[in-house]
Parts: sequence; C-alpha cells; structure tokens
Amino acid sequence: MPSDRDGRASELVIRTLYEISGEYNLGLTHQIHRILQLGLERFDLSIGILSKIEGDTYTVVQQVSPPHVALQNGAVFPLGRTYCSITMAANGPVGFEHVATSGISSHPAYKDFGLESYVGAPVQVKHKPYGTLNFSSPEPKPRAFSAVDIDALKLMAAWVGSELSRRQTEDDLRQAKEMLEQQSREDQLTGLYNRRGLEEMLARLARRSGCAEHPLVGIVIDVDDFKSVNDKFGHSVGDRALVEIAQAISDSVRPNDICGRVGGDEFMVLLPSCAMPEARGIGERIRDAVNVLKLETGSRAINPSVSVGLVALPAGVTAVTDALAALGPALKRAKADGKNVVAV
Repeated sequence: MPSDRDGRASELVIRTLYEISGEYNLGLTHQIHRILQLGLERFDLSIGILSKIEGDTYTVVQQVSPPHVALQNGAVFPLGRTYCSITMAANGPVGFEHVATSGISSHPAYKDFGLESYVGAPVQVKHKPYGTLNFSSPEPKPRAFSAVDIDALKLMAAWVGSELSRRQTEDDLRQAKEMLEQQSREDQLTGLYNRRGLEEMLARLARRSGCAEHPLVGIVIDVDDFKSVNDKFGHSVGDRALVEIAQAISDSVRPNDICGRVGGDEFMVLLPSCAMPEARGIGERIRDAVNVLKLETGSRAINPSVSVGLVALPAGVTAVTDALAALGPALKRAKADGKNVVAV
C-alpha cells in the first residue's frame, strides 16, 4: 500500500502536469523545463535530461543541472556510454540507487560521469521511440525507487511524448497548409507563379511603385507558333518546351523580378523600379536565352522563339487582366514585326 506521503507526492505530480499543460502558450522549452524541475524535486536528484536517441547517438535535447556540471543542450554522446542504453534495451523504466554497489558498476557511463543514482523511462512520439526522460545524481539515493516513483516517472514521460506528438502534428499541419498555399500560387508545370500568384505580387508591387524612382515595368512573352509544336510533336513535347522556356526566362531576370505563366504559352515578368532601357535589355536577354534552346524530339530538334512586349504599367494596375491589356499593343507590334523580337 502506498504511504500517505507517496499519495501526496503523486497528487502533486498530477496537479503540476495539469498546470504545465495550461502553459502551452509559453512554449515547449518552458514546459519541458518545468517537467525536468518536477522530476528533480520528485526524485531528489540533481540532473534532469530529455534526450533524443537516433541509432547509437544520444543527444541532450534539454537539461537542468547544477552550474558545476559541464552539460549543455545539444550535447551528443554515444548511446552505449549512457545509462539510457539500459533503459532503451529494457523498453521501460529503469532505476539504480547506488551504481557502485549494483550490477552495472562496470558500465562506461559510471566511469565517464561517475553518476551513482539514475532513473529513466523511454519517451515515445507518435508510437515510435524518441528518447528518454531521465534523472541522475553523483550521490547515491538514500532510499530505493518505489513503485510510486516509477509510476510518476512513467506519467511524466507519457506527458512529454504526448506533447511532442501534439507539437509535431501541429508542425506537420502548418507545413501542409503552407505547401497548399504555395501550390495555389504556383504553376504546376513550370514552377513559376500562376495567375493568382502574379495577381498578389502585382498588387503588392503596384502599392510600392508610386514611391519608386522608376515605374513598374511589365513584360509579356508569347511563344511563337506554339500550336504547331503541340500539333506536330504532341503535348508532352510542348510541355517540355514550356518548362525549358520558363527556366530561360527565370535565368534572364534580376533576383527580385517576378516571373509567372498567365496561361497556355504566355508568360509575364514584373520588373519593380526598372528604367525602360534596362527593362528592354532584360527583354532581349529573355529572347536570346530562348533562341539558344534546342529541344530534341527524336525526329528533329525544335528551336523555339518568343515575341516580347514591354510597357511601363499604369499606376494602380493590380489585376493581371489589366496588365495584359496594357501590354497587348506592344505584343501585337512584336508579332507584326515578324516575331522573335522585343517591342516597347
């Protein structure tokens, strides 16, 4: 039968874990620190560690220890030189009150660290081994670890595993959401912005252009005679051509310029704060970069070309449709001049 003292101690552990759960907004580091402090007080030991174990590598994720102990977060040790190797092998809680008089006095951890007392339990995250929650001290423990002690440790280790699982799930969901958001703005074939992404960037750049020394310049790029490529060689070859043309466009612009595919064989580039002579130079680079492409199809090589139109976009243009309307006359002129030219 547990003593009244054990009962009160167990109640304290449960109550403290409940309090720590309510401190979620203070961050996981704070919560783990509270858990480690709770364990040190519960077991009357001086060193508390949450470890992560990957293969034969033991990493200190977070620790609480006296100032004279040379231990830091992120410290890495061979698993076999830690008492936690015994915990992991047992797949359950393990405790030693006085290592010098126990059967593990020859363990490398005793030689390396001189820890006389130790108690640790495995931590699982999403039902997979993660590491250990463990407590130790250079001094022997005056009393044996009781069943109530072990239950308290198991409860703390389960709480840590549950909280780590919860945080990992939240991170996974956040990353998935960010990926979906990115994909909603990205053309799936070329990796450039799609119309939605271009529209968001256009609105953002339009707000800045009024304060810029030079206007926001738009470039529209249309692949010459692209329909004939699809008709003669099939859509797979046409898609490959669009991917390589998109790469040529990306490689030809400045680091902060915005490239997108507005549909079919038509692309748009936004040049923030760009003087027209420089913009024309960028348009010529794009045209030249596409001209040197050589796409092998098996029967013959395709040498694509593009017609390029440039215009300083009117102030307040925030829609792709309006930008294309402003760029339309320049593109028509490029086509009328024989294609594979840049028109301003």
